[in-house]
Amino acid sequence: MVDQGRKSTLLPLTLTIWCLNGFRVQRGPEFILPESWNRKKTALLFKFLLVHRQPVPVHVLLNEFWSHLPEKSARHNLAVTVYNLRRVLEPELERGQRSNYILGGSDYLYLNWDLVAFYDVDEFLKRYNQGMDLLAQGLLRPAARALTDALEFYKTDFLLDAASEPWIIAERERLQVARLDLLEHLSEILIKLGQYKKAFEHARHLVQLDPCNEEGHRMVIEALARLGHRSQAIAQYQRCREVLKRERGIEPGPLTEELYRRIASGESCQGSPR
Repeated sequence: MVDQGRKSTLLPLTLTIWCLNGFRVQRGPEFILPESWNRKKTALLFKFLLVHRQPVPVHVLLNEFWSHLPEKSARHNLAVTVYNLRRVLEPELERGQRSNYILGGSDYLYLNWDLVAFYDVDEFLKRYNQGMDLLAQGLLRPAARALTDALEFYKTDFLLDAASEPWIIAERERLQVARLDLLEHLSEILIKLGQYKKAFEHARHLVQLDPCNEEGHRMVIEALARLGHRSQAIAQYQRCREVLKRERGIEPGPLTEELYRRIASGESCQGSPR
């Protein structure tokens, strides 16, 4: 016989969060509908807590979102926004009932990370760091696998469709730097492994994102040469030279010049400087 007066002991549903492939949040098996985030401040508050990770003092939130208002009005707006956010995440939440996801009190607020089962930013960074650790140990193939896996989580820049808040831009730039570093190291590893086609694809992506990255250009040139595309490799060198001259007023460095000399003279790229 079931005790009707006993409270449910069902565990709360976990959250799945994407910010590198648009902004999406899934609660348990169900996606939270995009229109649920139509209130701008509600969505921004969730993203702010997501980015900052640690408990955020209330005075920081008041200053961030309602610095133009008197404190009493700002606190009222914060209370309304927190209520709306909790309702977005838990539509069944009754008034006065404790939220499972947005925790804190009158002094601070934070996201309950114990109930975040998946966050694509964390998955990207975890595999990126794994790959770099493996590379430091000289384990090239496992490093290449980890770095390739990391790229699968980076579909678009961080919250690309979001408002350009300074803290969103800072997080976006941090992740962009990590992706560029990943592409550079992955391309270099793949060249060492003799996987020139894949190396070319990743190095080309790198220079598309960062046209002044001379190392990226050099790896595109080397990959093309090793694939037998000598004329394309020379053309890539010319593009590199033009971009560096136009954007930075400099010539390619000695490693790039030596690689070009070898290719132009028909020498093998074997043992080319890295």
